[in-house]
Amino acid sequence: MDIELFSRILQGLYSPSTSQFDENSMISDEIARFSGVSGMTILNYNGRQHQYQLRKSSRIYRKATDTFSGLSAKYGAFELRALRRLLRQQQYIPMTDAEMWPDEPGLLETEMFVETSKIFGVGRRFAVNMSGASDWNSGFVMHVDHRKTDISPESLRAASLIAPHLASALALEQMNNVLRKQYAVMLELLDSMDIGVCIVSQNGDVIIENRKASAVFADQDGISKKDGKIVAYPQASNGELRRRITQTALTAIGQANLPRNAMVITKRSLRSPYWIEISPFGHAGSDLEKNFRGALIRIVDSDRKPKFKVEPFAKMVGLTSAEIEIGQLICSGYSASDIADIRGVSIHTARSQIKSILAKSGCSNRVLFVAKVASLSQF
Repeated sequence: MDIELFSRILQGLYSPSTSQFDENSMISDEIARFSGVSGMTILNYNGRQHQYQLRKSSRIYRKATDTFSGLSAKYGAFELRALRRLLRQQQYIPMTDAEMWPDEPGLLETEMFVETSKIFGVGRRFAVNMSGASDWNSGFVMHVDHRKTDISPESLRAASLIAPHLASALALEQMNNVLRKQYAVMLELLDSMDIGVCIVSQNGDVIIENRKASAVFADQDGISKKDGKIVAYPQASNGELRRRITQTALTAIGQANLPRNAMVITKRSLRSPYWIEISPFGHAGSDLEKNFRGALIRIVDSDRKPKFKVEPFAKMVGLTSAEIEIGQLICSGYSASDIADIRGVSIHTARSQIKSILAKSGCSNRVLFVAKVASLSQF
């Protein structure tokens, strides 16, 4: 067994930075090589509509995509018989072609096998059921070189070893796609207000981010993204950020009772810090509710005046006109000392006014105040 290749495959499957199932990914070729076969295909099957989709295929098929698609359509009914039988097989246990088509004694002489052997150089095959409890079931098919008459036990063992990891990666990819689609509009709105927003998993993997968050990460000025995970500087801040994300994620699935919380992250450049708010992120959908635990993070760059106004929030909590002005200065990143200078009052008066605003707003600190104002600015 090639341990180094196996480790590389696992790292690729669980990497949150990019999709491992797009056209540029070579993950299926690496899995095929690890299993000692010529190629593989990953399939989804919709039991309600009795349809299957080709999710991913190896490079040998991508060289002649149109031909491969034509063969899949031509022999769809023949393959569907085997796929239905496969989905009754125990999860992660390989099933050989002879078991998938037990009523075809001359299987290698059938039209489909002859044609795929001639065009792609593949012959015998075996498959693995990766299905969980969902409408869409999945599996993958390993295609053996046409010159081999037997399927090696080593290939079967390798496929069994990789199957649970591939199934987990597919489930995560499907869940992430749902999140990206459902929250794309929200992120676009927050982009317009110059607020960074990202959704992270319990482990800190960034699932989705808006343009502002991407810009903050790219600056690497106190908060960034490394290997797909959100990280903070210095190390003490990073440890605290990870701890809060974990606690907040548990709250999202009902295992803790932690409200939205906030922290300040110092910039490497020593300019005004980032204000970070971390909120529990849950979802009403049953699949995501069971499988996803995470947090929604808002990032306010106090060096750049956010594009939102205090008035909508002020009307809700009853701030005076003077307090609205001070609230706007808070949201623009000014300190108590700055506010005192701008308004021509003492630092003691400025602090008292800020304290009064926070009390009326039900906020324990300025970061939460900014986050609440931001959440209403789009309306």
